[in-house]
Amino acid sequence: MGHRAVVRALVVAGAVLAAMLFAPRARGVVTGDPMPAPVNGFVGAFNGSSCVAVGPFWCITAKHVGGSVDQYVYMQGAQYRVVEIVPHPLYDCEL
Repeated sequence: MGHRAVVRALVVAGAVLAAMLFAPRARGVVTGDPMPAPVNGFVGAFNGSSCVAVGPFWCITAKHVGGSVDQYVYMQGAQYRVVEIVPHPLYDCEL
């Protein structure tokens, strides 16, 4: 193995190690079974994932779900156009 290949391998190994040491821990609750929506609850769908109504004009979902303004939230048979997204600066959630 040449000098450049060794240096490149060490740089890659160092980058991987740094990413593992300094990356935040991922946390979540994962069940193997689908969970039914509450009968009188306000659980909807946004960008292929779930969201929950937390006010008359607001839903909360995970930031990693993605999505953008002008997409739709589907809840209790109705659709609502997204006009604003407010991501939390530190946690994996957004309104």
